Amino acid sequence: MVYIFRGFVTILVCATAYFAALWLLIIPFVIPQGMPHRTGIVPSLVIAIGVSYWVWRVTGFLSTELVKAMLTGSLAIGGVGFVGGFLGPLIVSPESNQGPLLGIFITGPLGLIFGAIAGGLYWYFRRGKSPD
Repeated sequence: MVYIFRGFVTILVCATAYFAALWLLIIPFVIPQGMPHRTGIVPSLVIAIGVSYWVWRVTGFLSTELVKAMLTGSLAIGGVGFVGGFLGPLIVSPESNQGPLLGIFITGPLGLIFGAIAGGLYWYFRRGKSPD
């Protein structure tokens, strides 16, 4: 389970680092005006692979219990945030056609983030204590 989590996080970080390096660093500051944007692909890939390697090494020290606690917290709180943000505007204002976007783009992802943090904090304060 830890390898699946590590692989998912590494792939997500690789894609994010690639696009961030390409559009926020390489194209605006390195490539001269008038050159094609595809000249920044190789430097962006090098940066993304380097960051991914670092993330893979850092996540190797995670314990299985921490990953379980973070996944459980993020799915529980993220699910509640998504459902609340998706159905809440539909109940309050049924004529609004953009109401469900609150759950899709704001409360769902924020719930995932806060749930992972809460699960990590739960694991941190509960480790070493007996469950009874």
